[in-house]
Amino acid sequence: MAKKKKKDFNDGEFKNNPFGGLAGLSLPDADPALLASVADVPTLARLDTLSFRKEKKGRRGKTVTCISGSQNWPDEERASMMKKIKNHLGTGASFDGEHIVVQGDHIDRLKLFLENEKIFFKG
Repeated sequence: MAKKKKKDFNDGEFKNNPFGGLAGLSLPDADPALLASVADVPTLARLDTLSFRKEKKGRRGKTVTCISGSQNWPDEERASMMKKIKNHLGTGASFDGEHIVVQGDHIDRLKLFLENEKIFFKG
């Protein structure tokens, strides 16, 4: 069985390039209204994605919601976010290392709150 000959792609364009027709085109200009709405989103909220989970272990049977992903935020941003969460949910919260720990099972309410604050999350 003979070895296949390697193709040399350095001799010009690909013969069957599906994107070859796009070479001469340029991208359309962005909508100013869309740019204004993106400018309103806080910078940290666009960079980091928060995730949350429900925990019970090691807390004497009490359920808490742990929010992680804010460890890169400055301390004053994390503190203000924790205060907003506490006020919105009407419950206690604290820092546990790099997590924000909220007392109780509030995952559904947290999703709505983070959507209103334009903060990305997963979970």
